[in-house]
Amino acid sequence: MKWVALFILFIGISFVQFDNFQQIATNENIDKSTNNPLIGFFAVLGATCLSGFVGVYVEKQLKGVSASLWVKNIQLSFFGAIVAAFYIAVKDGSDIFIKGFFFGYTPIVFVVVIIQAAGGILVAAVIKYADNIVKGFATSIALVVSLIASIFIFAYTPTIYFLCGLVMVGSATYIYSRPS
Repeated sequence: MKWVALFILFIGISFVQFDNFQQIATNENIDKSTNNPLIGFFAVLGATCLSGFVGVYVEKQLKGVSASLWVKNIQLSFFGAIVAAFYIAVKDGSDIFIKGFFFGYTPIVFVVVIIQAAGGILVAAVIKYADNIVKGFATSIALVVSLIASIFIFAYTPTIYFLCGLVMVGSATYIYSRPS
């Protein structure tokens, strides 16, 4: 039943994303001559596989070692921070040297940074105390909740694809969370 729930989740999120894809495809302001659906498909497939492998590795690292969640988070983010620092130095190094690292930061930027950091800690906690699949369900539910919020905030009009995807994500979550 858990495999069925994962498949239903996949189909449900595909429906929700197909709704977004349709809106983009019908937008006249986007240059469609440079888009290649096959390349996009393989890019998404590759990103999904890498994300799955990384999720399993992170779960192994968080559960397999007796170090605290905070220490493991720092260890796992260390290499990402090095890559980001290198990119910043190459792209904006001269501006940072002259104006400082926090030049141009507004209060909203600080809020976004804090939300992203808190989200990273929450993901690590979910993976440590639950598992990588539960994190996938949480991410899917967050996507659907964001789209529901868009209905009220941005006057988004849901389509039948969105509503079907919403029902499928909810059903998959219910099926997966039932006791065996």
